[in-house]
Amino acid sequence: MERTTPNQAIRNAIEAEHAAARFYSLLADSTANRMSRAFLEDMAAYERVHARHIEELGAMLVDGPLAQSADSDIGLMETLADWRFVDDIDMREAIEVALAGEEQAALFYDALAEYFDEPVKAFFLELSTTEETHAASLRERLRKLGRRAAG
Repeated sequence: MERTTPNQAIRNAIEAEHAAARFYSLLADSTANRMSRAFLEDMAAYERVHARHIEELGAMLVDGPLAQSADSDIGLMETLADWRFVDDIDMREAIEVALAGEEQAALFYDALAEYFDEPVKAFFLELSTTEETHAASLRERLRKLGRRAAG
């Protein structure tokens, strides 16, 4: 099996973020709950921005152009397929889905970093940290939501 190049790994990361944006958009379209819809639409926008950021930084990191497309099915890397067909999720569920996706992405990028030397390794470790930071903010949102429901 041929080892993935940094150019390809960065493209895979970009495409994973685009897949996450599509996932959140589809999930937002399937709920009538205004708060959940707005949150999921914000998540989709966040993932699109993150994809652009990865592409801009990644392109400066490698020689030559980035690969044109993903070389593996990365569509499930930051998404949760079981949730795609759930209608009308509430705010708690929406945050839980996003949290699980961010945690999954952090693990993916952390594992991917182990395949490369510096500076590509540092790039993927930074992506992992970014996903973990976002997950921490989602955990805090869940905590606050729980307090509000209990109060």
